[in-house]
Formats: sequence, C-alpha cells, structure tokens
Amino acid sequence: TLLVIAHRLKTIEKADQIVVIDSGEVVELGTHQELMDKKGSYYKLRERLFTDDNTANQDTEKSDAVKAQEPV
Repeated sequence: TLLVIAHRLKTIEKADQIVVIDSGEVVELGTHQELMDKKGSYYKLRERLFTDDNTANQDTEKSDAVKAQEPV
C-alpha cells in the first residue's frame, strides 16, 4: 500500500483510488475517471489548475521568445 499526498494532480491521475479532502472531510472518492465523470470538487480543481497552467505556460513561452530576440 502506498499513500501519496499531492498538489500536482498529474501525479495521482493513474492511482487506484483518489480521495479528495476539503477542510478535513472526505468529499469525494474514486478513480480519476469516476471523479471526472462526477464533475465535482476534483473535476473543478483539475479544470481550474490546468487552465491556469496553460495560461502560465503560454506566458512563459511568449516571454522566452521575446528574450531570444533581444541582443546579447
């Protein structure tokens, strides 16, 4: 048995069981797909984080492109 506590949801995506805890209470339990299908807390957190990650990655890529064009 292995217990993983993770902030990065990609880390736990393939886990046998995912337990979502909010304010010390278990609010959801299931596989990644089961929790995504429920569209509950796990789904909302995942959607919010991946939307933020995509925005952050795009900003970083744009910033890197601008830096690459500056004279050295």
